Amino acid sequence: WALLVPSLLLNGFNVTLMRNYYTQSIPASMLEAARIDGAKEHAIFTKVVFPCSKPMITTISLMSALAYWNDWNNGLYYITDERKMGLQSILNNIIQNAEFLNKNSASMTGQVLKAPIESLRMAVALVAALPMVIVYFFLQKYFVAGITVGAVKE
Repeated sequence: WALLVPSLLLNGFNVTLMRNYYTQSIPASMLEAARIDGAKEHAIFTKVVFPCSKPMITTISLMSALAYWNDWNNGLYYITDERKMGLQSILNNIIQNAEFLNKNSASMTGQVLKAPIESLRMAVALVAALPMVIVYFFLQKYFVAGITVGAVKE
């Protein structure tokens, strides 16, 4: 819970982002039309505001998920069981172990071994980035659909 709960709380950036989105992107005429049709505040939120705010909710969710995905520091501090470590912590350990072997190979084996550290770093970067790229492609439809849902002709 120490890894999950602190970042789930709203921060100032997300609050400002949501406030500006609601004031700039959802026209007052849509809300007024819903009120004229007899909708209460709860119905206005669920039927008008929430469908129009899917791009913003998706954006904030994607940014929060990306922050969790790239966070290896908390795993380093709080997780002691290696079976529960996140992918970023494991990949960081792989890079550190390879650098250690490059620096100390002569004293351990008597031969100077040179592992391709740059190639290893690029492979780790690909493994770390690929799942988030895949998630983005699945969430991309919400960005486009949310822009067209709230269209008002003036």
